[in-house]
Amino acid sequence: MVAERRAVLPAGPEGAGAARIAARAALSEWGLADLAGDMALAASELAANACVHGAPPVELRLALEDRRSGQALVCEVSDAGAAMPGLTAAPPGAEHGRGLAVVTALAEAFGVRPHARGKTVWFRAGVPAPARGRQVAA
Repeated sequence: MVAERRAVLPAGPEGAGAARIAARAALSEWGLADLAGDMALAASELAANACVHGAPPVELRLALEDRRSGQALVCEVSDAGAAMPGLTAAPPGAEHGRGLAVVTALAEAFGVRPHARGKTVWFRAGVPAPARGRQVAA
């Protein structure tokens, strides 16, 4: 792992905003500000699901990892709720129900890991080659 940031998110809709702020700050600090828009959006979608449908505590983990194929950003949101999220087809005009579809469109991988204290929903996104090799403050 190259760098990591963790945060406990507030319950309710405010958690999504806190996740966006944390993701933007981490990516900027890691020299990856050009990825901040899409990755902050994806992180906030996972956080919104956990804060609205899960149970506290809701924790965010962002990590920049080295892989054989290059660097990758990993975002995990853990909560104490037992309900597992799933992709749904939101009807036209619906205000909710597209969050995980947004995540799958922006990330190269997505999944859910159940555990004894709830679940962790995660996504991984590759870091484009021009951004690789930058010095990162851990």
